[in-house]
Amino acid sequence: MDQYNNALKQYAADTEPSPEALDRYDRLMRARVQAAREPAPGWSLPQLTLGGGLIAAAAGLLLWAAMPPPQPAALAMAINSPAAEVTRTVTEDIELVATGTGTMSGDAKAPRYALTSGKVKFSVTPEQGIDLRVTTPEAEVRVLGTVFEVETGRLGTTVSVERGKVGVRCTDGTEHTLTKDETATCLPSTASGMLIRAGALKDGRAEPAAVIQATSQALEMGAAGDDRAEALALRMQAHVQAGQNDAALADARAYLETGAEQRRATVLNVAARLSAPQGCDAARPFLDELVALEKTEGLEPLIEACAE
Repeated sequence: MDQYNNALKQYAADTEPSPEALDRYDRLMRARVQAAREPAPGWSLPQLTLGGGLIAAAAGLLLWAAMPPPQPAALAMAINSPAAEVTRTVTEDIELVATGTGTMSGDAKAPRYALTSGKVKFSVTPEQGIDLRVTTPEAEVRVLGTVFEVETGRLGTTVSVERGKVGVRCTDGTEHTLTKDETATCLPSTASGMLIRAGALKDGRAEPAAVIQATSQALEMGAAGDDRAEALALRMQAHVQAGQNDAALADARAYLETGAEQRRATVLNVAARLSAPQGCDAARPFLDELVALEKTEGLEPLIEACAE
């Protein structure tokens, strides 16, 4: 019996882990907790030995298993730089370059950026499981790893891709999948937004057809009150530029029926000129009101002819 006991003691002594081995195991456990990653497939526990090594290993395993997985760091960042370009490192995998205003929220794995105005360019490390989304009033852009730019302004939201692939869902229901060097624009989804686009097109000297289309869309979307009057006035001017006088006169009459005052003298002037070929009876109502408003500049010959 003594011989058996001695052999058992000798086996325990021979299999007792060294201080160096225990230290390596302790570092391994700490690293796994710190890494915030799941164990790799096929990972298994090392063979446990008798004695104090068994107790220490089991205690370390229980501690590791009981701890909740670390959560991605929460993100909170505001950009307010309408004139100057700023660069921010959001995480080690995400960098942005922006002008304008926007707000970052979400976390490191699911960041969300709400772009209010201006533009933002993101660089995202691919294949890191990052679900980045950028929202504007007209679009949501989803990216898994790429370099891309989003700009929102008076014309709507434009997304362009420098590298990688993005999906764009516009608020009007249209969707785009963009790759390198491709661009898509999401149009405003409200009457007021479309009216702003029409004004920007006019200011940018776009073709009259583009302004006519934008103002028509604003009216179809239900532009009311001052917005309706402004859309009619802008479309009237675009019809004049396009040589579509009958359509311009119809818009002028519709504007005057709204009772709006801001562009009334201008619209009356256009209406008088466009109706003159139909005779003084057609032009006189507009001319009479312009005389009352003392806004007759350039119309003196027509007023004199119709006064006879």
